[in-house]
Amino acid sequence: ALTLLLAAYRAARTAALVAAGARSTPPGAAPLTAARARVVIVGASFAGIAAYRELLRERGLDITLIDFKDYFEYTPGVLRCFPQPSYLRKITCALPRAVGALGNASSARTLIGEVTAVGEDAVHVSCADGTSTALEFDYLLLCCGSTYAGPVKPSTRERTLEARRATWAESGRELAAASHVAIIGAGAVGVELAGEILSTYPGKRVTLIDANSGVLKGFDTRSCKHCDSWLRARGAELMLGERITSTVDGAITLESGRIVRADVVYRCTGWQPNTALLGSDGTSGAGGTSSSPLAVSLGVRGAVVVNDFLQVPGNPRVFCLGDMMIHERSSELKLGHTAEVNAHLAAKNVMRMQSAEPLLAYPRGVTGAETTPKIYCVSLGAYDATLGFNSLVMSGFVPALTKWVLEWTKVQAAAGRPIGILFWQFGDAVSMWLGRTLLPAPKSA
Repeated sequence: ALTLLLAAYRAARTAALVAAGARSTPPGAAPLTAARARVVIVGASFAGIAAYRELLRERGLDITLIDFKDYFEYTPGVLRCFPQPSYLRKITCALPRAVGALGNASSARTLIGEVTAVGEDAVHVSCADGTSTALEFDYLLLCCGSTYAGPVKPSTRERTLEARRATWAESGRELAAASHVAIIGAGAVGVELAGEILSTYPGKRVTLIDANSGVLKGFDTRSCKHCDSWLRARGAELMLGERITSTVDGAITLESGRIVRADVVYRCTGWQPNTALLGSDGTSGAGGTSSSPLAVSLGVRGAVVVNDFLQVPGNPRVFCLGDMMIHERSSELKLGHTAEVNAHLAAKNVMRMQSAEPLLAYPRGVTGAETTPKIYCVSLGAYDATLGFNSLVMSGFVPALTKWVLEWTKVQAAAGRPIGILFWQFGDAVSMWLGRTLLPAPKSA
């Protein structure tokens, strides 16, 4: 335990230097040289920031973190912004700034821009200042996440927090003026959104529509029953087993012929891997723009299929993490937690490639087990939730408090504050240990 705490303390110290930005850059920082490996990380959400932080603890790297926006947003907490737009300030922070290299220590910088193409040895970036650049790499970590119906995830029009706040303010006004809200999809996002609306506006009429026969398909039945009961007790109308044929101007037509009319309609029917940037490698010829060499690895829903080391097949120096990839052997839930587990293994494998060591296989290389723990927490407003950890399920106030702690500490960690780093160093180690010992995944999972 003492060794773990000391390691966590060292990691927190490094992250604090990242957060300090230019103040941490020593005079006479070492210039880039061919001997220093160039690591490019695309995407600054859970996987990208976790990989960035872990690699910065290593030596001999020049790390560039790229994102189209200049802030981190804690996506699992964003649904509260629908009824409470001001909540955005509690789940966002600025991205890390530059850290210069002293001697053989690693250096890091953040580049705000949109990656428009990925080639074999360079990514092409349209920068926020209007310029374009081709950034060469020795290692590439793709952490581009997924896309979702707005405003759940930021768009490229929301590069700054000011623009993001404006989006949520408009969404908040629309919801406040609505008498009847329809939510298409009764999965985790739809259920959480209904919970947030009913907690803030108990008098609003809320209807959830889903083709499945119950809420939270794929979750533990205990969680499903708790959420179903909570929603019905607060007046939500659950239209389950109903397929939609069309949605036009707030009028939702069902296969049964019934028409649901609502003042505002929210689509919560799932995400798509964000792999559009693999449509081009940044070059063009007589036949037009060439596709990225990584495009041949696209699988179901356009996700990148990776090998057991989380590499893109045929491109061993390119790793793909989080929502945008599929690791077929693990078939794990796409969560912020699992994206970070991806990042830990990819960062370790980058350094193993540097030192010509055998690579670690996922997930055993970081979890010590054949699976990652199945962890979820679906909130029902601020004071109720259902939490699952493999076979353990809890519902009520304690899971809601747990989710708030996880949210607050994760934002602190993303901001590079030691309290967040220490919490998650310890929490990740404990969750992996529990998943191997006291609370293993069911054998049928």
